[in-house]
Amino acid sequence: MLSRNWIAWRLWNPILAVLERRMQEKAATLCKQLALLDEIPGVDGTLAAIIIAELGIDIRAEGTYLRDTFYRLKARPGYKRAAALPIKS
Repeated sequence: MLSRNWIAWRLWNPILAVLERRMQEKAATLCKQLALLDEIPGVDGTLAAIIIAELGIDIRAEGTYLRDTFYRLKARPGYKRAAALPIKS
């Protein structure tokens, strides 16, 4: 079992390193926004990049996935319940 995990780690580690490097290159253009999100307790650089990827830079813009999901849920259980519901894909 351990040898199988070791082989999987050796195969995926270079791929993950390439993905991490590409993500950092893309995030370099969003330094100000990442720094603001990084000030939130519990949010590191990776999570900040994910938040920007999901919401975009201008979260007030219409048509974002999370905004559309919130309004769809709000119509059924109401505002307070929709705000508290976790969004499942």
